[in-house]
Formats: sequence, C-alpha cells, structure tokens
Amino acid sequence: MSIIEWSEVFATGHPLIDHQHQSLFTLMNELDQSLAQGASEEALWVRLLRLHELTREHFRCEERLMQEQGFPQLSAHRAEHTKILLNGERLMEQYRHGQLRLGEALPEKLHGWAVRHILEEDLQLATFMRQRARQ
Repeated sequence: MSIIEWSEVFATGHPLIDHQHQSLFTLMNELDQSLAQGASEEALWVRLLRLHELTREHFRCEERLMQEQGFPQLSAHRAEHTKILLNGERLMEQYRHGQLRLGEALPEKLHGWAVRHILEEDLQLATFMRQRARQ
C-alpha cells in the first residue's frame, strides 16, 4: 500500500512536472516499503540519496520553467526549494550519524514537505501558466 497516493489534486497540467511529481511519490513509497520490509541501512541510504537527487533535479527543471515563463514569484519559490533541500540534507546527516531513524522522519517530514509544496507552491505556478496561455 502506498503512503502517498498521486491524484489529480496534485496535477499542475504540465506533463513534465506532473511526471516528475509522480516519480517522486513513487520513490517516497518505495522508501516507505523498504522501511516496512526491514531493508538494510545501505539499501535505505541508497534510496534516500536517489530521492534527494531526483528532488534536486526536479527543482532545477521547475526553476528553468519558471524563468522561461516569467513567473513573478520565482525568487520565493527558489528559496522554498533551497529550504526543502537543506532540510533534507539535515535529515540525511542526522540519519547518517545515527541521530535519527528513517521511520521517525517518514511520512511526517518528507511526505509533508512534498504535499505542501505541490499544493501550495507548484499549483500557483500552474495557475500562472494557465492564465498566461490564455492571453
């Protein structure tokens, strides 16, 4: 069972962004499943690194799109991306040094950040792009 399910409520209407969001949801669910199945620390670490790298790649793509579209909240959105990545890196460091168990960080932190960011930040971009396309 997936902890975080993709649904149309998360859809931005931009095919690449939506595909990347779905991929991030899949990776978060795979990480959850690995945790539930008692995967090795090494396997968990590999999944966590992959999730972090895919998130970084997705944010770069989103920021390019915002710049191309002339999105007025680009700076604030970029700052939110930086904050999410730094929080993720902090969690990874705590985990790596034995100060945090991944089960304590999921789903509350990772899933919460993803859902909130898509619903609050990314959907603003989607609305902006739809309005711009109508002009």
